[in-house]
Amino acid sequence: MTIHFGDSTSIDSGGALGKVLQCKTNYVNDMVTVTNTSGNQSSLYGLTGLRVYGDLNTITITPVSSSSTMILQGISGCTNSQVSYPYQGAYGIVCVLNNSSAGAIDNTNYNAYQLRNLMGTSGYLPFVSVQGHYAAGSTSQQVWRLKGIAYTEGSNTCTIRYIKHHLTIWEVEI
Repeated sequence: MTIHFGDSTSIDSGGALGKVLQCKTNYVNDMVTVTNTSGNQSSLYGLTGLRVYGDLNTITITPVSSSSTMILQGISGCTNSQVSYPYQGAYGIVCVLNNSSAGAIDNTNYNAYQLRNLMGTSGYLPFVSVQGHYAAGSTSQQVWRLKGIAYTEGSNTCTIRYIKHHLTIWEVEI
């Protein structure tokens, strides 16, 4: 396919660029509670500290091409936690590849939704979303996990309840 612009410039994509090789999506409606019980809790999955993670959704995908890119998109609703939120804290979601303390990959934008001044008492939190990409690198099976986060500092505690978790992964030849 060739795209022509008004100034005589053209781009030839060869017909293969941007081709979606496969797409998987999963929806889970379970309520998941993520609690940071003591603040300053240690990190998990080789990721940065002060966060506690809860499993929201999982997709297993085997790349068709080692030169493709995995496009990740997740979204989750948040509901009332029936607790006061800490002054210094945050919540959000990430997509994690590998579920071990060594070698986990979080290649998503970390949207930390600050609890500070958001709500002084219990109530509903706005939904959270995450996007990212990862070079497939091989045709070995990948297990991607959407994880909810409760983040606090100092002695603060935090309880976040997530519900209605969507995870979609596209394999795209770029």
